[in-house]
Amino acid sequence: MELSEVVAPVFSVIFILILYFFIFRALRLMRRDVDGPKELIGEDASQWGLQVVETGSGSALRKGTVIPLRSGMTFGREQDNSVVLFDPYISFYHMRLFASQGRYIIEDLDSTNGTLLNGKRLKGKVYLDINDQITLGSIVLRVIN
Repeated sequence: MELSEVVAPVFSVIFILILYFFIFRALRLMRRDVDGPKELIGEDASQWGLQVVETGSGSALRKGTVIPLRSGMTFGREQDNSVVLFDPYISFYHMRLFASQGRYIIEDLDSTNGTLLNGKRLKGKVYLDINDQITLGSIVLRVIN
């Protein structure tokens, strides 16, 4: 019996197991997308998100979509932002979010039209709370947990 006769079936089984693993992971990701934002909503700050309340014309965002928050996120029209927003009233680098002491802080990046937090123009850095509304151009986002 040659070595290749023993090795070939072993590699075949390993290949099939790896293939099933990738199929299983892809199905889990698809199920998470189909189930929607329920899985993104948790109780601690690491599970906070921004839910899209209003979208601008031509926006790729859909109402109800949840954007999970993570520290260092930037929002704007430029392609290297964490979240790219297609709205003529949004600056190339409009705002950023970052974590500090278990909470999120929002900061306007000197955008031309400004960032509104609960209807008031954002000045400086402000801690976010659940249900805060952030307006960038014609896009409105709500902080959820």
